[in-house]
Amino acid sequence: MAKRLEQARQQFRVLAKQNPKDTDTLIALGLLAAEAGQFDDAERYFRAVLKLDKRITEMYYELGKLEETRGHYRKARDWYARISYGDERYLNAQVRVGAMLARLGDFKAMNAHFINIRRDNPQK
Repeated sequence: MAKRLEQARQQFRVLAKQNPKDTDTLIALGLLAAEAGQFDDAERYFRAVLKLDKRITEMYYELGKLEETRGHYRKARDWYARISYGDERYLNAQVRVGAMLARLGDFKAMNAHFINIRRDNPQK
């Protein structure tokens, strides 16, 4: 499995050299790096997509997941919190914000967060 991941990464690196502004390729490289536990590389690819001003909320979510995996719960919370109402990832991101608050031991803030989300989204 690791050999196949590395082969895929090599192919995507070739594509990225040919077209360094291709967000699909950069995201694929980021996801493959994250899967391989190469979190610094994953972050670099995701931030490169942000610099291109493309797929912003998707990158916020991926960076949140990355920081969560690293155990950086404050950073993860901050990335998830950037996702705006109306985005398809919004409610899931808000649940992740609450989970990060719990992991940080701030249960009072977590409870308030969920109360506010429920109040602001009664139809969900």
